Amino acid sequence: MVSILTLVPAHSKRIRELRDRYFHKDEVNLFHVENKRDLFEILAKESIDLVLIGNRNVSDEDMIDIVQTMHVRFPGTVIIVVTRQDARELAMQLYRLGLDEWIKAPYDALEISLRCRALMRRARDHGGSNIRIGSVFIDFDRFEVRTETGLIHLPKKEFLLLHVLLSNPDKVFTKAELMERVWGYDSESDEATVAVHIGRIRKKLGDPEAFEIVAVRGVGYKAVIR
Repeated sequence: MVSILTLVPAHSKRIRELRDRYFHKDEVNLFHVENKRDLFEILAKESIDLVLIGNRNVSDEDMIDIVQTMHVRFPGTVIIVVTRQDARELAMQLYRLGLDEWIKAPYDALEISLRCRALMRRARDHGGSNIRIGSVFIDFDRFEVRTETGLIHLPKKEFLLLHVLLSNPDKVFTKAELMERVWGYDSESDEATVAVHIGRIRKKLGDPEAFEIVAVRGVGYKAVIR
């Protein structure tokens, strides 16, 4: 059974639809809170797979704090934020902090349920395996990258992108394949996003002795073990 925690208005019609029509009691344990404090209390007590946050009763500042804190304290939990149409700048900031999915209004309960299922399925498909290559250790359980010089903090998308490449050394992934594996088919990001994230990963890792991320011209990227 998976556990989903929602932070949306208590009277939300869509949450009632999620509970009554799309999430069956025998497969989803649905928690609900109405403020940030209660959200963190539930996260500390329960094993939550996905958090769904609405913007109608959550300020932009609280939303930023929630995503940033969850990325550090609960890195394996999937985060979906539902916002107004004109919140693209906020959404981009949240993605950099570790957001998994941004849903723009208007939306319906069916769309939310399908996206929740797709994101949790992709999280499981990554396998959750830890990887050690030379002095670099990819800790999937903690969403951490550790080297001989210390801990390297990567946002969730950068971490998952690195994990995909290092899990399949010498395999060439097209940008489209990486987009599907890390962002999903329904993402509003384009393939240029992959290059941006690869650049950030390279900058943060420096030049590790054990491997390098190589661009394959006109195709995509691969991880090469040295």
